[in-house]
Amino acid sequence: MSEAAYLNHPEIPTGHADVSALDLNKHTIEWQATIDNHPFNHKLAIFLPFCTADKARQHLQHDVGAYYKVEAKLSDLLEPGFCDLQIQSPSRRFIFHSIDTQLDTDDVVVLDLNGNLTFSLLKSTYEELGLEGRKQSRGDVRRQKHIVQINLRDAKMKPGDKRYDRLLWCLQNNLDRPFKIVAALIDTETGNTEDIPWPKNIRAEKVPFQCEYTELSGVNIPSFEGLNQDGQVVDDWLHRVSLAMEWLGLAHVRAKRLRDSDRSEPYISVYKEPQPSVQNAQGTLVQWKGLIPPSFIKQVMINLRKMMLGHAVESWASLTVWGFRDSPFTWNDTQHYHFLNGENDYTFFLQPCENDTQKAVSYVAYGSHHSNYR
Repeated sequence: MSEAAYLNHPEIPTGHADVSALDLNKHTIEWQATIDNHPFNHKLAIFLPFCTADKARQHLQHDVGAYYKVEAKLSDLLEPGFCDLQIQSPSRRFIFHSIDTQLDTDDVVVLDLNGNLTFSLLKSTYEELGLEGRKQSRGDVRRQKHIVQINLRDAKMKPGDKRYDRLLWCLQNNLDRPFKIVAALIDTETGNTEDIPWPKNIRAEKVPFQCEYTELSGVNIPSFEGLNQDGQVVDDWLHRVSLAMEWLGLAHVRAKRLRDSDRSEPYISVYKEPQPSVQNAQGTLVQWKGLIPPSFIKQVMINLRKMMLGHAVESWASLTVWGFRDSPFTWNDTQHYHFLNGENDYTFFLQPCENDTQKAVSYVAYGSHHSNYR
């Protein structure tokens, strides 16, 4: 029996990644755009080689605010008094993402920092809702999904406006079930999260951002000297970057394979860390979890650079961000589906500073179905 006889799509698409070498001083717009244009993040981690947890605590911000876990009807968020004071505020940005949903098979709803309310709806829900969707992409057609997007920060989106009244009526009458969401309110000047005065009929739980410091001792830490692209063949350089990403992934899960004491048999693992490396060394992994705003990620990136410029970290360092797997779009309104992995993550490998110059490698990972609307 042929493969095509029992698999609808025998050609399994692979994930993709954009890999770039950056001078962080000259390419400020590029690395900041990677952070700013990726609104929905559930985890942030930095790895600091040859650094103790105590030293990391001295240089990093701990009290970074909170987000909320909420169960609410979407129509409650559009009620006057909440929508105009929170979602449409000129000095704050309200953001939320539905949770406990699977993008390919469930209804998903998100609100980004620009006020774009986006629905990724099943065919049955879309037909019942009564709002006009955008033209279906190939991924939409294959999964029988429909995308509806409405800008709630439009100055005309107020009671009495036909679009506002139509949206509110449809949510109250055709999509009146509650959604579980995570939400945050962000001050545009400071980038800090603020308390949200929820309507009385909305159940909301305030959750402080979790920050965890983990020391990894007795590990072999590579120098990653080969991440400097100058004079290297591109394929060789990309191979070195992939080895660095593999090592970092093992560090994030605290794998035993990185320990100097690991003596696993070849039939269990033949992994060897990239060379040269420092044997039996120590590093610190710092992780934050929650609905993490881009403004906080940018501040961590700035603090990390300061640590390296001040030689608190004298080797390389990394910053990694994980996006929500079920986000209907990721960077710059780029459509996204889960399919096999739902990947929409990025990593910056920061190299040691030389004469106030700091280079980095940007690794932006896309999932197996990631295509531009346009």
